[in-house]
Amino acid sequence: MNLTRRYRIAVVAACPFPSLRGSQVLVRELAAGLAHAGHSVHVVTYPTAQHLAPVERIAIHRVRKLPGLWTAHPFGWQKVVLDLLLAWRLLGVVRQQRIDIIHAHNVEAPLVAFLVRWLTGVPVVYHAHNALADELPCYFRRSLPRRLARVIGARLDRVLARAADGVIALSDRLGAYLAVRGAAGKVAVVPPAAPRLAAHSEGRIGRGAAPLVMYGGNLDPYQDLGCLMEAFLRLRAAEPQARLVLVTHRGAHPRTARRAERLARQPGVVVEETPSFAAGVRRLAQADVLVCPRGSWSGFPIKVLNYMALGRPIVHARASAHAIDDGVTGLVVDDGDSGALARAMLRVVRDPALGAHLGRQARTVARERFALTRVLNNVVEVYEQVVVGGGDGRQRPARPGRQMELGMKEQMQRLAEARPRRSDGLSRSAVTLASALLLAAVVAGCAPKTVEAPLPPVSEPLSPSLVDTGQYRLEPGDILRVKFIYQPEMDVKLEIDPDGNISIPGVGEVQARGKTAEELARDVETLSSTNLRDPEVTVIVAQLGPRKVFVTGEVRLPGPVLYRVGMTPMQAIIDRGGFTEVARIDSVLHVTNNGNTVEATRLDFSGEIKEGSPELQALAVNDQIVVPRTFIGDANAFVRLYIRGLMPTMPRLGVGLNP
Repeated sequence: MNLTRRYRIAVVAACPFPSLRGSQVLVRELAAGLAHAGHSVHVVTYPTAQHLAPVERIAIHRVRKLPGLWTAHPFGWQKVVLDLLLAWRLLGVVRQQRIDIIHAHNVEAPLVAFLVRWLTGVPVVYHAHNALADELPCYFRRSLPRRLARVIGARLDRVLARAADGVIALSDRLGAYLAVRGAAGKVAVVPPAAPRLAAHSEGRIGRGAAPLVMYGGNLDPYQDLGCLMEAFLRLRAAEPQARLVLVTHRGAHPRTARRAERLARQPGVVVEETPSFAAGVRRLAQADVLVCPRGSWSGFPIKVLNYMALGRPIVHARASAHAIDDGVTGLVVDDGDSGALARAMLRVVRDPALGAHLGRQARTVARERFALTRVLNNVVEVYEQVVVGGGDGRQRPARPGRQMELGMKEQMQRLAEARPRRSDGLSRSAVTLASALLLAAVVAGCAPKTVEAPLPPVSEPLSPSLVDTGQYRLEPGDILRVKFIYQPEMDVKLEIDPDGNISIPGVGEVQARGKTAEELARDVETLSSTNLRDPEVTVIVAQLGPRKVFVTGEVRLPGPVLYRVGMTPMQAIIDRGGFTEVARIDSVLHVTNNGNTVEATRLDFSGEIKEGSPELQALAVNDQIVVPRTFIGDANAFVRLYIRGLMPTMPRLGVGLNP
């Protein structure tokens, strides 16, 4: 991390803070990490909190508590009043503390922050936990309100993406969704950090008399607990002694308590309210299998990071399982399929060795890909992109909130200088944002409903500790140790060349690409048997080479992307800044080199972007993604190259009259 620069940060959380809900946990961990790194962090939030976890080195500025403002209620006029009070409180903090960055989480907080930015000029980083077009329909049952909520949510998503100076998305799919709605070139995918849990939380996984299935998190409807209940009934038909424990925190809303009572009446189901995060972790560590049935596509449940850090086997619904590799760090099932969920839980319960293997792999991934230092580095990089100047003086925004035309730059600077004057009336854009704030407060509800979190950065390289050398396929750039058991003088260390071959003295050239280490060793034995008697060869992968995929065409930053297992074409495109305005997203070309042949596949991203449907295709090392131009883009290029570029500058004639 660049420790020579210190920022004064106002973190805005339009929710009770702190508490054990996922969004508040994310806010607390990120704010604490920034504070420990030397930044000055001020959290501006609601007047209420559930003090279930310590908060250190963070200054908390709360809205004044007024009678009748019940902040736990997800809808209503209380939220509107609280958010207006939150804007006033934030304005005071920004001016008193000379804030450099406003870091706003979820939906209502950035709308509040945009109003304060209009008055102060301080840039806003929008930390998106999920997409409103995906979340809002979950609060309605009938089709018409759900469609209307989806339309409203998509409009608000576009407003937030365009208005923010910088955007942080918790998932690659969410980053892609926001990029095409105005955040292209300023969106970064930054997952939350996984907790470093103590060694005592690592329980032994074994076949017991009463299999223990656990879920940790809130009991709200969007968690799809109905599917979990149906799956558990199927599990109990095969394992009558099985128990399901729902580990949650005390809900402030009466509906939450009634929901917990209904769930606890189910056979074999127990609802346990934990008094603290540490107590919840200790309880979850006793599970034979941990479950996340949530089917939302736009975010990652933060609970899964806790599951992974515990080293327990995980069964996860597919849509939100971006942090889970099926069969490697957990088992993934189709959304809403209670039968598949029951079969996956039963498989883990009856195969302790499989559960232990999945748990170890998940814990390794949590430690390597979701380290706090890596997350903080990525966040500070976003800050540096939206702020100009040194860390010791007053820093100004790098650009206005919305991307303006170059010709309007001077007018926008004059407008920014006039913003602090209270005598100036609200502009049309400020009124629009204020209206959006009121609409979001009434419809979206409290931010903690989006319990989201993480996928590793798209630029994450493949980690050697995760490679099973018995199944791993070699690629160009890998460094190998070839050992001859009975002829040690022939041992050699070499690198696979770009063509996928290695050249061993006394043996010759051998094709290595696409083979396992064991397969390559057998080939070397066969070739060397003409000169050696009964050779025995061992091939060891000493170091993995740089693995890249290449993105060209109509993207913001064409170039290579570091490859990671499971990377999809959209993830690679977002890592290069997303599509340009003239990209033809329904005809993207995926080129794969299979050694002797080259295959090209046409990809249509219109469904992924508009409807959030999942990508079904994964990339391989050295694949190419080519994004073509639309007809309008071709026409613009023709005008630029062959008309403006070739024709001489014509003189301008004008006629003026002097009185």
